Amino acid sequence: MNPDMQLLLTEFCKLAAAQTATQEKLDEQYALLERCFAAVDEALEKRFQEVDSMVLQWIIDSELRQDIRIITIEKTREDLQIW
Repeated sequence: MNPDMQLLLTEFCKLAAAQTATQEKLDEQYALLERCFAAVDEALEKRFQEVDSMVLQWIIDSELRQDIRIITIEKTREDLQIW
């Protein structure tokens, strides 16, 4: 094999090895990114559930306060009718 071909083959092998190493690093970074997105998605889902629970509790509390107001008004009306 002539020296130019040998040099070209050596450089080609170096480039192939570098490409493999680069691809492995890219694969690692992609996997890390996927894990990060999964963690963020899980945290967001948990937060949305917490907010949903808080809003539901707020609605229930509001309805209870409204019921108490209605009961108080009805009681006052009944008391006034008796008077």
